[in-house]
Amino acid sequence: PRAETKTGDRDIAAELPVGVSRRIRIYAEKIRPQLMAAVGSDANNPYLFPAGGPKARSGTLVLKNVSDRAWKHGGIRLDCHVFRHIAAKIVLDQDPSAISLVSQILGHKSIKTTMAYYAKINDVVSQRLYHDALASKIRSVFKSPTTDDE
Repeated sequence: PRAETKTGDRDIAAELPVGVSRRIRIYAEKIRPQLMAAVGSDANNPYLFPAGGPKARSGTLVLKNVSDRAWKHGGIRLDCHVFRHIAAKIVLDQDPSAISLVSQILGHKSIKTTMAYYAKINDVVSQRLYHDALASKIRSVFKSPTTDDE
């Protein structure tokens, strides 16, 4: 329920890529039932990560599991909050003008929040793209003539 989320006052809709949807389906059909049995969850427990009875698994425990797996399988210390920052940076690296999109995806109530965290990163990426475009244009203007042009 949205009341149990960080945003609390509004739903967040997200389209999942096919591969992610497929993995969630496999989890829901094969792994989740085993987890429910192991924790003594009610058969009608609606949560993706169930705990005993009709409850959801503790968010702290889910976050710890994610962090532990990132360390075990990737050798890096990450948590879900860092994943949010990485995703935002990837979007802004591709398109520095997408700050309002990033703000919406992250669920920030104000774009000022997003700007506070990502404006400097966005400035660096924008400058890099500008210099790359400028260098490309300079190369094309001053490229040496080919033998066909002589």
